[in-house]
Amino acid sequence: MTCALHQVGQNQHFHLEQPDGSAMLKLPALGPVIHVALPCKFDMCVVGGLVDPQSKVPIRKRMVVCTTSAEMRKALDHRKCLGEHPHFQVAGSTRVGDQTVPVSKFTEKYPRKFARQVCTILGHRNQYHCHEVLANEVSDSEEAESHPTKRRRLGEKSSPLQIALRSTTVTWENVMQAADLQAPRVGPLVVDHGDLITALGTLCPDYVIHHAVLCRGTDRMVGPNQHMIAGEAPWRRMICIRRNFEDICLEPEWEKWERLSHRQLRRNTTPARCSLTMFARIKYKSWSQDQDDGKVAEDKVVAPNSLPPRTVKRTGSPEIFEEAVDRLKRYHSGMAEEAQGLSPPVSGDSSLQDSSNVKVDGETRQMIDLVSQKHGPNMIALPQLDQSWLLKLHRNLGHPSRQKMEYVCKQLGCNSEILRAIPDIRCSTCLESRGPDIPRPSAVKEDRDFGDIIAMDGVTWKNSQGQQFHFYHMIDHSTAFHVAYCSPSRTAESVIRALTMGWIMWAGPPGQLILDAAGEFCDEKIQEFSQKHDIGLKVIPPEAHWQNGRCERHGGILQEMLTKMDAEEGINSYDQLEQAMSFATQTKNQSSRHRDIRLNF
Repeated sequence: MTCALHQVGQNQHFHLEQPDGSAMLKLPALGPVIHVALPCKFDMCVVGGLVDPQSKVPIRKRMVVCTTSAEMRKALDHRKCLGEHPHFQVAGSTRVGDQTVPVSKFTEKYPRKFARQVCTILGHRNQYHCHEVLANEVSDSEEAESHPTKRRRLGEKSSPLQIALRSTTVTWENVMQAADLQAPRVGPLVVDHGDLITALGTLCPDYVIHHAVLCRGTDRMVGPNQHMIAGEAPWRRMICIRRNFEDICLEPEWEKWERLSHRQLRRNTTPARCSLTMFARIKYKSWSQDQDDGKVAEDKVVAPNSLPPRTVKRTGSPEIFEEAVDRLKRYHSGMAEEAQGLSPPVSGDSSLQDSSNVKVDGETRQMIDLVSQKHGPNMIALPQLDQSWLLKLHRNLGHPSRQKMEYVCKQLGCNSEILRAIPDIRCSTCLESRGPDIPRPSAVKEDRDFGDIIAMDGVTWKNSQGQQFHFYHMIDHSTAFHVAYCSPSRTAESVIRALTMGWIMWAGPPGQLILDAAGEFCDEKIQEFSQKHDIGLKVIPPEAHWQNGRCERHGGILQEMLTKMDAEEGINSYDQLEQAMSFATQTKNQSSRHRDIRLNF
């Protein structure tokens, strides 16, 4: 940083060389340096003729040189290998003369061909400019126009974006037309250089565009789609061509995406036929701009058909302090106006006639409430002046509840007519943001007879000795009459036997049988048995076990009774379990009452 500041301050150039992928160039602290010294990438096998000294196989070592010299950048940038020859991997060791050295250490030295080119550029003054310029002050289009021999060849047509870049009116329409041509049919495309990045930088002057991601047919936000370290490009913004409408939609603000969860990073957004997502960082002020801080910047001319982006000043922007002071002044002035507007209306006050008009971005817009004509009778009975004041108070207080509105109005000394009108206010914003209604705590059931609906469940009970016993129990939904039957095995035949012996033999087939999703209940034999006896089956899914809650709750009561009987006398066999369940169900049914009739069959 100190060296770069000194070189630029002395009207001299600064050069920084690092291997491609170095984390040093991605540090946020080097932001001002990267802004002035633009990076140029190249392969050492092309620029420097780097080869292995033993096998003479080319070594492709990609380098990055951040330079302030426009001539250096023009000579080295984008000179990459086309893959026409094999490459020697930068791994292992090689022999240089009589010594064996690691290949990584051998590639640290500059080849002679690369050194001669750099020395030639450093010793040669820029003959296309009258003075030394920074690389970031000369764009590709300016170089093409200033270069005496660099003219557009005949037979080559310029794209609409290139034509727009030559002029001063670059619009979002030009960018999206170029993006629509470059976007692949399937999958994303990452663009990190070219005319598209130059145009995005022109439209977003406060940010340095790192790369852009192009996609087709998306309805979600897009991630960076490449590995980046923290702080390299923390801001993103999307612009798209809307599906079925073919118009351009631009996100109103830049979003800091690095701290978002994966769900928020890929959240739903505007359905787009073609989308472009920019990833950028805030542009640091260069040293040349520090000398012009006292000058008043002229307003930039924006094309009429352009969609001006609403840039948001972030931390690090030089104008943030002035904006904070202005915001604080507006806040205090707004508080004074609001304090006057919260007072009860006074007859003859003409300032309340436009209470529904709100200033947005300097323009006066009328706030139209879609349900303003559907207020209650007490609200409609108020004068128009009182209605406007009460609606304004409701909006200024943040759409509070009825109790809070009544409390505020009582503090302001409002009359009883206004207090009676508060429950009759109908606000469209409150209705749209209202949550779901609380479900009813209970409901009136239909009056059913004995045996219309029964529920059946299987229970595995464990005694005090650790022995497990299995049984099935059935309960009638109308009378809560409870029956249990021992069943050592859990098969479809055991279910049919328990249902036949425990219920059908003495009470007849039920109208409907409720079962859970256990394996033996889902067998085809159960369906065939129910069809023969004209029994309606209702199988409860595993995620809705509460629908069979009555049977499960009564099964838990039966298990508690068996546990207490086991602690008193001991239940160690199925014979003892059968007798214990007989006593437990008989006692339980005697204590149950249905229509003031004791159940004891």
